[in-house]
Amino acid sequence: MKNTLLDPVNDHLTKEQEKKQIMTEIKTLQRELIRASFKQSSAPGAYAALLDEINRQRAKLKALNGAA
Repeated sequence: MKNTLLDPVNDHLTKEQEKKQIMTEIKTLQRELIRASFKQSSAPGAYAALLDEINRQRAKLKALNGAA
């Protein structure tokens, strides 16, 4: 028998874990962005690619927060 009372709690925990994972990914990307800013001459497209990925992760986080 499935306990349906715990489903909203489990969904909330899953969303919170996903938010934490996305925030961790954003922090990692930001560190890489700082490193890339010092090495822009060696990898010209890396800085822009990292910015794009950070923006995609932030959009995911915003969508999760909007769904809460």
